[in-house]
Formats: sequence, C-alpha cells, structure tokens
Amino acid sequence: KKVVASVDSVAHDIEAGKVQGKAQHQKVAGAIQELVGLEHDLSNATVAQGAVSNATGAKMAVLEHELALKQADLKVAELEKQLLEKKLQLKKLELEQKVLVSEQGSMKARAEQSAEQQKEELADKASVSRLLEAAKGLVVAAAPPKKAGAPK
Repeated sequence: KKVVASVDSVAHDIEAGKVQGKAQHQKVAGAIQELVGLEHDLSNATVAQGAVSNATGAKMAVLEHELALKQADLKVAELEKQLLEKKLQLKKLELEQKVLVSEQGSMKARAEQSAEQQKEELADKASVSRLLEAAKGLVVAAAPPKKAGAPK
C-alpha cells in the first residue's frame, strides 16, 4: 500500500505539473524502483507462501502477486505516457518559439531593407535636384545676351 501511495503521489505531482525536467525523470525512476522492489518482495512472499500446504491459499497469493505486478506495470505505463505527453508539449513549444524567432528576424530584415530603400530614394532625389540646378545654370549661361536697344 505504501508503494502504491508513493506511485500515486508521483503520478499526481506530474499531472499537476509540480515537477518537470530532470526532477520529473528522477521521480518516475524512483517510482519504478519502488515498484520493482515491491515486485521482488511479492516474489519472495509468494515463494514463502508456496510452502504452505493449502493449495487454494497459494493460488490466491499467486493471483494477488500477478495482480500487483499488472497494477505496477499499468502505473509505469501511465507514467511513461505522461512523460511522453510532456515531451511532446515541450517540442511543440520549442517549435512555436523557433517560428516566432524566425518571424521576428524576417520582420527586422524587411524593416532594414525598407529603410535602405528610403535612403537610396532620398539620395536619388538629391542627385536629381543638383542636376536640375546645374542644367538651369547651363541654360542661363548659354542664352545670348539681350541687346540694350532692341524692342521687346
């Protein structure tokens, strides 16, 4: 009963999310060790009871032992299932985090590219303005001088 209570406690802690990571692995391993110890104790008890001359009592002990073993195996399977579910949740979270980081990186790259394009456009506009001013200066310099006495 003590071992079953301990295994139930570990299962409850894991389901409640009280333990995670290495601590979770250690608790599961500890619960498995307790179950293995119980199996060993029950095995020894069954051997001792096998000496009893009452065949019905021996049969009952064997059945109880098998039941305890199956219950222990079931608990181990449940714990392993919970552990796998937690690992799956962790992988999903890691994948979501990678996607977010990737999206942030691409948004930053687009912002940098847009800023670079704006700089280039401003530089082009400044160049065009300088060329227009230079062209106006050339047109004024190339125009023939007006005669003073000529009618307009």
